[in-house]
Amino acid sequence: MPLCSPLEITRKMMTRIFTYHQVMPSYLDFVLVFGSQNEFQDLRVSGFREQVLLAPPERALSIPGFGRSGCQYQLCYNLKSVGEVTPEDGPEVPAEARQWNIRQAAFHHQFDVLEGTAVWIVTESQHDVQDLVKEMAGELLNKDPKAFSTLGDCFRTSLSTHLLCCQWAAGEWRWYIQWIEGLVHQEIRLGNTSAEFRGRRNVRNYTTDNLQNLQFYEDRTKEIGMVLESNVDVMSSLRSFYEGLLGNRDVSLGQGAYNDVRSFAAQVNDVAHDLNVQIKRAQLLATQIADGKRLVLQHLQSQATERIERLTQSSLRLAGETHKMGPSSQKESLLMRVVAIVVLIFLPATFVSTFFSTDVVRYQPVDGSGSFSRLALQMWFAVAIPLIFLSLSAGCFGLLYAKRKQRRNTQDSVEQGNPEKFPGAFQEPGDAVKFR
Repeated sequence: MPLCSPLEITRKMMTRIFTYHQVMPSYLDFVLVFGSQNEFQDLRVSGFREQVLLAPPERALSIPGFGRSGCQYQLCYNLKSVGEVTPEDGPEVPAEARQWNIRQAAFHHQFDVLEGTAVWIVTESQHDVQDLVKEMAGELLNKDPKAFSTLGDCFRTSLSTHLLCCQWAAGEWRWYIQWIEGLVHQEIRLGNTSAEFRGRRNVRNYTTDNLQNLQFYEDRTKEIGMVLESNVDVMSSLRSFYEGLLGNRDVSLGQGAYNDVRSFAAQVNDVAHDLNVQIKRAQLLATQIADGKRLVLQHLQSQATERIERLTQSSLRLAGETHKMGPSSQKESLLMRVVAIVVLIFLPATFVSTFFSTDVVRYQPVDGSGSFSRLALQMWFAVAIPLIFLSLSAGCFGLLYAKRKQRRNTQDSVEQGNPEKFPGAFQEPGDAVKFR
């Protein structure tokens, strides 16, 4: 849903309206802010323009049939308010899921100081100001059906309309700031309390999302201060214009105009004072958010340090376990070599003994009585000793071949610059690996 909706008027319609009422060109600067857009890009556009024609009018400007004497003043300015976007149907959303929009309205007003005719043109994307003006006009007519019969009454009504616009601009800023304060408190509610008071169970792990949210809230808060300051400037210009209008000798607004302007100026001052209070509140909130950002950043750094320490401790623990396994592996390797040597020695003799016990070679007498045969013993030694020597030679040759192949692979890896395959290849002869 776009934040700003297109105006429900065509260019041709607007041109005819502005031409008929002779709207001052400066009003277009405020109207061009509106349009279909996804983000507010013209919040900095603010101002107050005036055009005063109170000297004896020229004949071209005087049109009695239209209620125009030619002696008039024109004002155009814009103000900004804020409102919560409430869904039409559905359950109530939580505070963090709510949305607030800053709404703009451009006002054009011209008043004929002789005829008492007034023209109001309000450009807004909503119907807030229109509804307020209709309600105010209805109340005035209900109280006094002749509320617009005299010049003084018309002038007083125009001041009331200006005041209504100022009050609309000061409407819900305090609730908007309070909403941001609640969200900021949720982001840093456990960050500004020492661990001994909040307990280990309540220690919160912060993420970069918390930092990004605080940055978003800080931008919103600074935006609030900028918008409120522009509203205060416009209200001050509006008050100063009417105060200066009283000193103009060419203006005769009837009895009571002086008191009406003084009352209007006092009420505008009250509205501006309320906005100044909200400005200070927004500035304080921006300072708190900046402090919260620094605090969250410190927490993120401490959490990263803790993770690094845990990884370091795990690495040291693993290295210690590996170091402990080193002597055990050496013992097992030595034991396997001893077993291999024993097997190489006794396996040929066992084979020869088993072969000589078969019917292939028999030296026992036929009657089964026991006897000793020197020839059989000599034959056993003659066969077993060479086989043992051959098996030991084959084992030694295989061991030497494996070592030579490993040394050749290590040299090839060093020449190719690949130390990862053999980590000890680049170690100096005098170096030693140390473990804590």
